[in-house]
Amino acid sequence: MDLGAESPSCGREYRRAFFGCQALVAPWKRLAAFTCTALLLGCAAAPVDESPYALGAAAFRTHDYKEAAAQWSIAADAGDPLAMNNLGFLLSSGLGVEKNPQRAFELWKAAAAAGVAEAQFYLGYSFENGVGVAQDSGLAYAWYQCAAQSAQGSAHSAQAQLAQADQRTGQRARDALAVLAARMSTADLERGQALAVECIEKYAAPAQAAAPAEP
Repeated sequence: MDLGAESPSCGREYRRAFFGCQALVAPWKRLAAFTCTALLLGCAAAPVDESPYALGAAAFRTHDYKEAAAQWSIAADAGDPLAMNNLGFLLSSGLGVEKNPQRAFELWKAAAAAGVAEAQFYLGYSFENGVGVAQDSGLAYAWYQCAAQSAQGSAHSAQAQLAQADQRTGQRARDALAVLAARMSTADLERGQALAVECIEKYAAPAQAAAPAEP
């Protein structure tokens, strides 16, 4: 999805690599240990992007989580689904803001509806564990499936970092599905499968254009 003008410094792959490189580890409180090496990629000599999203990313790189939250709040209020996803992460882990899993869930829900694979994964996690929302294994299954499908849709993106980030999200979603399905009842599993069809039809990200072949 195109959220504005691209720049060689970070652009879309810079933003997408950020939210895709996180490693979600149970229990929930260990989310605060995540790191994002994609934000440390060489961008120094490139033109400066002063959009709220980019300013938030820059603040995050220096561990100024309060400023990151402030800038991503501006971008999220303007409708940027990637900012919604990242702000949800900060709220879920209490980085730079008061911990608020309910608000994080609402932000992830909005980003998930826009096709952000990682936000869809986080919805699955939230429903599976009852974090910020009532526990519901059927909806957890559905959103994990949707995340896996969205990630697969961008697996052939012309932007390598974007594709790699979504591939990691897709693998995490498939791993979570395997664990969840193994402990679901037959009835719950059938319900989850039916819900997954609806989620994928409505919210799965479309396939991205493949990169051109090398000459």
